Amino acid sequence: MKTTNYLLLSFFLLTINALAQKPTNYAFQVVPLGIRGGIDESNLSAYLLAPANTTDFICLDAGTINTGIQKAIEKKVFKTTTETVLKKYIEV
Repeated sequence: MKTTNYLLLSFFLLTINALAQKPTNYAFQVVPLGIRGGIDESNLSAYLLAPANTTDFICLDAGTINTGIQKAIEKKVFKTTTETVLKKYIEV
């Protein structure tokens, strides 16, 4: 009987905890265009940052970003061309 009460109490507490969790609403989206840096120009440290659900990106630590944008397109982060991302998505 004592074990059953502990199990019921545990189940109740876990259920309450699970129901109390709220979904996370992200304020920003970050697209890494490169994360290594250094001599290899195909993976320089550069990131695109935009408010969630927009294409109004700013580029952080932007050196050579062409390759990073092409890789992001290959990974289906953007459904457009490199030229469109450069000209319309990144604020200058």
